[in-house]
Amino acid sequence: MHRLLHFLMRTLRLQLCLLLGLGFGVPDGRALSLYTNHPTVAEALTSAAEEISELAKDPLRLAPRVAVVDLVERLHRERNPLSTILEQRLVQMLEERLGQQAVPFIKLEQLRAEWNSAFPGRSSQQLVEDLAGQAEADWMITGTHHQEEGVLKISLQLYELATESVLWQTLLEAPVARVETKPLEPAETTEAAPFAEAVDTAPEATVEPAQNFGFVAEGIDEPLEEEIEDPLAAEFAGESFAEPQQLALVEPPQAEVRLPPEPVIPEGMRLIAGGEFIMGSSTGRADETPDHRVEVRPFLLGQHEVTNAEYARCDLCERGTGGFDTTAFDQPAVYVDWKNAQAYCKFRGYRLPTEVEWEYAARSGSPGPDAFGGDSVLLGQYAWFAENTRDAGRWSAQLVGQKLPNAFALHDLHGNVLEWVADYYAPDYFSHLGLPDNPTGPDAPERADYPLRVARGGAWDGLDGAGAPEGLRPARRYAFAPWTRSFRIGLRCAADWNPPQEIYPAFGGAQ
Repeated sequence: MHRLLHFLMRTLRLQLCLLLGLGFGVPDGRALSLYTNHPTVAEALTSAAEEISELAKDPLRLAPRVAVVDLVERLHRERNPLSTILEQRLVQMLEERLGQQAVPFIKLEQLRAEWNSAFPGRSSQQLVEDLAGQAEADWMITGTHHQEEGVLKISLQLYELATESVLWQTLLEAPVARVETKPLEPAETTEAAPFAEAVDTAPEATVEPAQNFGFVAEGIDEPLEEEIEDPLAAEFAGESFAEPQQLALVEPPQAEVRLPPEPVIPEGMRLIAGGEFIMGSSTGRADETPDHRVEVRPFLLGQHEVTNAEYARCDLCERGTGGFDTTAFDQPAVYVDWKNAQAYCKFRGYRLPTEVEWEYAARSGSPGPDAFGGDSVLLGQYAWFAENTRDAGRWSAQLVGQKLPNAFALHDLHGNVLEWVADYYAPDYFSHLGLPDNPTGPDAPERADYPLRVARGGAWDGLDGAGAPEGLRPARRYAFAPWTRSFRIGLRCAADWNPPQEIYPAFGGAQ
């Protein structure tokens, strides 16, 4: 009955907000997103707690209850001991700032234990939304963590349960020693056994301390309600954690390292290693929002735009002609519509890149949504755009590969000509939010009679500011009917990369 009343209260809150015209995002209606680096994990979590608390204390929000549900290890999508540490610390920080608006960590552990008792031998974990709902939360914080080259990366998302919308998200980074963890085993308990007894039955852990979590500097020294032997005592200076499994530093193996053979990559293609990034922009145009976390699998991408010489090899491929055309062999092929761009890539055994792949490649490791920080002088070293093309008396796209390559050894992603990508155009990214792993855009166009496709990268000139530095930003999107043939639109091909894992493990081959 109590949970039913809570659900009704949440529904009433939603209706009241809709009646009053209140938004659920940040004041401009967009989901706030941050990408920040910190010297310690504690400072990273503190920054997140402060941002979340600021949103939750907004009087227009009606004092939502906030639950930190699951911060899973990214690769295996499971909670492990590091998940427990991160969840505990973030909850403590929220309790300090929000008081009873923060759902206690022990409450969620009790609910997990009850689930494990009610469904012994289950094949799947409890849904995070159900867990947050049982905790009578209005907002839910969830996310992932993983370690990469001595850096702990924590991705957090804040959801409003009643509206199923993303209110806020962040990608935090902090240096930390590599930590090897094992997934947590489900707590075995019975209806008669209290949660404390279930925790006490966990296997004893003998662990060395992790490095650079920095919680001592934060002055967090209050013990948790349920104390067990602290597996990280040396690192956390006497703080207690409910750690039911092993967490240990691992020294690099001293055994002989056998390097895999060099992968065979087609000439003119570059291997783009997979990774995670924040796609879109929270401060750009409306169709670039909301910015959101995306994971990208390894893929191949053309080193430069498809040239006239290359395009001419496809006997079945057509292109138009017109003003500002390109005729030199090494100029990019233009006046190519989307269908013929797709046909050319298929002729080569490739495909058009997705929006996600294109933007990831264009950012080339840079977290920001702008190209070269808006510095037109620096941009001119990497791109052909209006300032160094049209304004300099050059009235067509330039030879490919003349400008500096980006960090992925790719030329002309910014400027020269716009490039078709595979996706249908959608005016926002909300359809991507539940699909962080290599999303491919909408399954169908918004209008069947006018099925817009996306082009990326900006150009040497053209409408909509395509030749301005702002038009060359990695997050900038352009939409055209697929039959469009223009002097400012060309193409670049991509391909999947799925080498056998046992041959090329470093490149994330197929499992």
